[in-house]
Parts: sequence; C-alpha cells; structure tokens
Amino acid sequence: MSSGTTGQPKGILCPHRGAVNSYWWRYHHLAYGDDEREACNVFFVWEVLRPMLQGRPAYVIADDIIFDPPRLIEFLERHRITRVLFTPSLLDQVLKDSCQDFADRLANLRVVICNGEVVTTALAERFNKRLPHVSLVNDYSISECHDVATVELRTSSLQSASRYLPVGRPMSNVNVYILDSEQQPTPVGTPGEVYVGGDGLALGYLNNTSETALRFLDDPFARPCSGRGPARMFRTGDTGRLLPGGEIEITGRSDFLIKLRGYSIVPAAVEAEIRSFDAITAAVVMAIDDEATGQPDYLAAFVAGDGEAPCEVQLHKLRNDLKARLPHYAIPKVFVPLEQLPNDPGTGKVNRRALPVPAPVAADTPFA
Repeated sequence: MSSGTTGQPKGILCPHRGAVNSYWWRYHHLAYGDDEREACNVFFVWEVLRPMLQGRPAYVIADDIIFDPPRLIEFLERHRITRVLFTPSLLDQVLKDSCQDFADRLANLRVVICNGEVVTTALAERFNKRLPHVSLVNDYSISECHDVATVELRTSSLQSASRYLPVGRPMSNVNVYILDSEQQPTPVGTPGEVYVGGDGLALGYLNNTSETALRFLDDPFARPCSGRGPARMFRTGDTGRLLPGGEIEITGRSDFLIKLRGYSIVPAAVEAEIRSFDAITAAVVMAIDDEATGQPDYLAAFVAGDGEAPCEVQLHKLRNDLKARLPHYAIPKVFVPLEQLPNDPGTGKVNRRALPVPAPVAADTPFA
C-alpha cells in the first residue's frame, strides 16, 4: 500500500520477485553479523520481514513509541537493538531530543538505515558526531519498486557531497534513468526526473487502471524479459541526477508532493479540504523546512477569507474539522491567517515566495 493523503491509500500489486531481489542484495552487501537484533515500525513491513528470513529477531516498534524520541531511545537501549530503520526527519528529531549519554545508551547499535526522504549532509554530520560508532546507510526505496539503491555513507561521501547525500548505484537487476521532460536521458550531473525499471517493479495499482497507465510506462531502454512482455519503468515523481562516479543523488520531488516523516502528502488534496470550510476562500499548504537539516519539518497552511483574515475561533473549528477528514500526518501544524494570498502579477497564480514566514514552532507542539 502507498501512504495516501486522504486516508485512502492505493493498493500496489507487488510480485514476490521484487522482494526477493531486494533481500538478496541487502543480505550480500549489508550482511547481518552475529547476535543482531533489528527494530522497525510496521509502516516499513518489508523491513520487519527482512531479519526473520535470516534467523534474526525483529522487534516491532509500536506507533505510540516510534514518534516519541525519549521512549524510542529507551526501547532501543532495553532490547539492545543493533540495527534500525528511520525516516531522516525522525532521525533528526531523535538527535535533537537525545540525552548527553546518548552514545553510551545505544552502545549496541551498529547500523541505522535512512529511508523515505532525502538525507542531507547536515543531518549525516550531526549523526556522526553523536553516534560515531554507528554506520549510517542511505536507502532509496519506493513502494512501487522495492529497494532501488542503497549505500553506506562514509566520511569521504560527506566531504564530497552537496546538500544531499547520494543513494549509491542501482541494485542488481534494477535500472534507474534520469530523464528530461521529453523522457530522454540527461547528461551526467544534470537534474531530471527519476524513472525505475527492472525486477523490483510492481505490476501496477490494484483496480486502478488509469493511475497504472499514468505511472507505469513502456521502458524503451531495456530489452523485454522472456515471458513477461515488454519492459516497463515507473515514473517516481522524484528529481535527481547521475553523479560522475556513477552514484545517484535524489534531490526532492518533481511534482507537488511532500514527503514528511515517511508519508506522501499531496498539498493540493489538503488545500481542497481546507477550502471546503465556509470561512475559507483560498488556501496554500507548504512544507516548512528545518533550518539545521534542510528536511521538511511540518506543514503550514496559509488561509484567507472573503476579504478578511479568518479569526482564531474559525481556525480552531477548521483544525478540528480536518481531524475527521484527513490522517494526522496531513493536518497542518500551523495555520497562518491572511486577508488575501499574494498573487504573481505576471501569471495570476499564488506567489508562494511572497508568503510570510511562519513564526517558529515549539518542538512539542502537537501536529493535530
């Protein structure tokens, strides 16, 4: 299943072939050592199964613990966890809330795998300072493609990286293409949209032929596989570039989709729900980045009424109404009332760059 903005995720038809290819590559290139214990939230169900297929225990982190850094650190310490998977934004929060004896408490930890969002150089540097004995792994994985590329981030990678860290080279039996708007390969170092083909590819979306046709395309760069028909590739919606050494750098999204704490959120869908509220005539939803890491930190909604800014009572009711319409991760953390949204005089569209900067939000402010 994909994470759905409106609470109705799409079913994805993933054959066993993709999971087997992913597991085989990780078992060989990120092999388990002796006496390993892996922890993971069930949101990443593939990761829960991965250690058990190698005879290692999997510890399931409950939903009420995974987003509570003090309890999460206590969980990892108590169960002597050796490897764990985080989204980069969650890892950032854990590092922020960690105690002075953080490294000592997690002395058993050997590997942290980042997945679901881009990893910035700033985050990796902070990680290495706080947990110098732990390896940081950058994994590029998509629900429709399984694992695509995975690399251990070494000190040399940080020294030569730009704002974002590479995800390595494609895994075995996986094809990655960086294409321009005409779906032609871009030169090395030139940004483009990321397409993925090969053995990890899903068959499509369950009972959704139109969306399948939109995202799963014929692959003109690969030979047809015997017995499977024409080769196909998946349009990820991610932007990236091929680095001179052959590694891939993922830089964000090519469409208006936000990755926040591992969830995919379409701002337009959130905006539509906000505009359905009687007191709101216009709305823009944006992700506000953490200045230290460059990672999306929370959602902010800029809302305007009919010639006047919505009052606090209206915003309070709006927030409560959204709880019944949207999943918790898609509800903006901040609502900024405006008399009107700024427009670009050249296009008539909302000028997002002219929107005010939201006031700083306390780390313990609830999301919903």
